Amino acid sequence: MELMFVQIEGQLEKSWEYNYHKHPAAIRNAEETYECCGLRNVTDRAYPKGALNACIINPDFMYTRSCLPILEDEFQSRQFMLGVGGLVLALVQGATLVPTWYLVQHLDEHTGNAGERARLLAR
Repeated sequence: MELMFVQIEGQLEKSWEYNYHKHPAAIRNAEETYECCGLRNVTDRAYPKGALNACIINPDFMYTRSCLPILEDEFQSRQFMLGVGGLVLALVQGATLVPTWYLVQHLDEHTGNAGERARLLAR
């Protein structure tokens, strides 16, 4: 479990660094959406760029918590939902394979033509 948190944190660190330099609007959007400022603390690569405490003193922001714990929770929540969705999909596919297998096994009983069954299965 610890390794997963390290990987999530590392990925968030890389993404934050890239967006901070290349797409600062993405940083601002994240900070406004989650009402946080900076990654590890409120002075760590926060928007607006400039003074270290710009995010705290700017009247448009004034957020006092960092974004990393919030983003980690959001990532884990979405990762869990994706896993549940994949499991549900696998169960639905499995549930449809059983009747399909049954129908293929009993095809010649219903059609009365064993040659037709052999032809269909040969494809």
